[in-house]
Order: sequence, then structure tokens, then C-alpha cells
Amino acid sequence: MKSFIISIIFFSLLILLIIANSIYIHKTTDKMLELSNSLSPDDVEGANELCSLWQRHRLIFSISIHDSQIERITELTENIKSAATLGNGTEFEKNIILLSELLEELRKIEEISFQGII
Repeated sequence: MKSFIISIIFFSLLILLIIANSIYIHKTTDKMLELSNSLSPDDVEGANELCSLWQRHRLIFSISIHDSQIERITELTENIKSAATLGNGTEFEKNIILLSELLEELRKIEEISFQGII
């Protein structure tokens, strides 16, 4: 009976951690999407803020997201910062669109749903 209770406690903790991770990913991607959509091609300070926001949350994202996607987000945020610094509006807009699509994809992947359990 003791082992059953301990198993239930660990299972409950695991479920809570999964839910907390999903909420964290959603809130962070929402912040990044909001910030990236508000940037203009000459907003170097905003691009730096986007990069630093990503760097602060990158480690937690790496717990549940593939390394290739982590590296792609890092690459896109650095490209956005570089394009803003150089004043390259076309490259800036292209990378903003790619980053937005990738963040939306991550949000869908990390949603808690019945289909995700099966």
C-alpha cells in the first residue's frame, strides 16, 4: 500500500511538472511573439531585448524541445539582431516571419491535449 501511495505522489508530481512546463513555454513564446511582432527593422534595442529574452529562457526550453529547434531559434534571433544593426529590412522581416512560425509551431507541440497523450 505504501508503494502505491508513493507511486501516486510521484505520478502527480510528474503531471504537475508537465503542466507547469507547458504553461511556461506558452507564456514565454507569447512574450517573444509579442515582442517580435512589435519590432521595426531599425529597432536595434528591441532586437537586443528579443535576443536576451531568448537567452534567459533557452535552458528551460531545452528540457522539452529538440536541440535543432533550440539552435534554429538562437540563429533566427541573432539574425534579427544583426539585420536590425545593419538596417537590412528585407532580411529582418524574413527572419521575423520565420521566428514567428517556429514559435507558433512550438506552442502547438507543447499544448496539453488528449491527442498528445495517446
